[in-house]
Amino acid sequence: MDFIGIDYGSKSVGLSWGSDDLQIAVPLKSLSLEPIDQFFAQLKQIVFEKGCQGFVIGFPLHLDGTIGKRAQEVNVFAE
Repeated sequence: MDFIGIDYGSKSVGLSWGSDDLQIAVPLKSLSLEPIDQFFAQLKQIVFEKGCQGFVIGFPLHLDGTIGKRAQEVNVFAE
C-alpha cells in the first residue's frame, strides 16, 4: 500500500509519500491551509496522482504522553 503522510501545522501541512512495498518515505511538499477548499483540492490531486490508499497523520504528544492543544487540533483536522 501507498500512503500520504501528513504533518499538521496551524498554517500549513507538510506532506510525504510512503510505500509498504519499498519501505521508504519521501517528502513531497507543504500546502497552505488557507483557503481550506483549495488545500483539500490540492490534497485530492496529490492522492490521485500517487494512487494512495491511506493517510498517516502525525500525532504530537507531550513528552509524558499526554495530549496537548496541537494534538487536539490534529484530531479535529483528521475528522
